[in-house]
Amino acid sequence: MQFYRFSVAVGGTFPVTARGSYVRYYSNSAGAAAPTVELRTDRGEVILLAPNESARANAPFSQLTVFNFDGINTISGIFQIGDGDIQQNTFSGSVAITAITQNGAHVNGKVAVTNGAGGVQLRAAAAAARYLLIQNPDTSGGNIFIRTDGAAPLADATAIKLKPGESYEPAVVPTGVIKAIADVASIDIQVTTS
Repeated sequence: MQFYRFSVAVGGTFPVTARGSYVRYYSNSAGAAAPTVELRTDRGEVILLAPNESARANAPFSQLTVFNFDGINTISGIFQIGDGDIQQNTFSGSVAITAITQNGAHVNGKVAVTNGAGGVQLRAAAAAARYLLIQNPDTSGGNIFIRTDGAAPLADATAIKLKPGESYEPAVVPTGVIKAIADVASIDIQVTTS
């Protein structure tokens, strides 16, 4: 979708060179209360739009001509034109916005992750979990592999791999059991939860 500004004097026209099949009209006219514009496509179709209305042309166009039949005021505004669908999202009634405070202490811990079968549990299931950060501070080249679904991790593509110096801080905090396995004998990693 592209936006095009226009201004049309009383009885005048304004050409808009734009390809599309949908158009939405936003008015910034100061004079007229609801300045309706007439659009004519290069295919001969006529579309009447009041401010904040949109329409779909019967056939794609490559140019529109804007006509001002207000008779009193210059009409200016913006057209949004494109090939996609334009939807007018309106509602009635009231909306209440409630702030939710998500404060809580972080719990930091060091966990020794080994290469033992089944992995090491980093965190138990936590339905109210709000934060998770797992860091691999290892400097000797050891990687860790994390599973957030409670399954036994393997040192392969089925797990989240953290190389030395990398961290895992998901935007959506997993609530299941979190386990990890190392590809070396043992790595001390940092786990922060809330």
